[in-house]
Amino acid sequence: MVIIGPPGAGKDTQGEFIAKKYRLKVLSVGKMLRDEVKKGSKLGKLVKNDLESGNLVDDKIVDRILREKLKREKHVLIDGFPRDLDQAKTFSSINYALYIDCKREDIVKRLLKRAKIEGRKDDNKKTIYHRWKVFTEETLPVVEFYREKKILREVDGNKGIEEVKERTMDLLQQDKLFQRLLKGK
Repeated sequence: MVIIGPPGAGKDTQGEFIAKKYRLKVLSVGKMLRDEVKKGSKLGKLVKNDLESGNLVDDKIVDRILREKLKREKHVLIDGFPRDLDQAKTFSSINYALYIDCKREDIVKRLLKRAKIEGRKDDNKKTIYHRWKVFTEETLPVVEFYREKKILREVDGNKGIEEVKERTMDLLQQDKLFQRLLKGK
């Protein structure tokens, strides 16, 4: 399962709720990359500029990190992936996608608030607008790709955390495909 949405849509937050309820392991590509930057690893140094400027990290790097994690983990919820159509097509084993849909104005407000709380360098107005542009150009085609494959489900992410959580949980509880996949665990 993957969770897709614009920056600041609540992918990490909703992913944690889903993982806890359904006992799934969360793999957050963004968090994995940010952790590498914090550690000052070779990989972290390689991706630091892309992360801070709001650009997508090279597909080969993301692919390598994810495949390495997936060797050790089963029954996962991947958040923030795929970010572009090539990644979606490469990872053909994805069988369920949740899209948290949000309006740009809501995203800007959330991310500016998050910047004050968490101090993330990529949460400034210039970078936020750039990240939104990258999302609409690179990631929205992924949403359409999964919609055509009939594995995409959508939730309105413009509300507060608890309301989005409630809507998401209701959707997953009633979704036959999701429930069938859970039973295959």
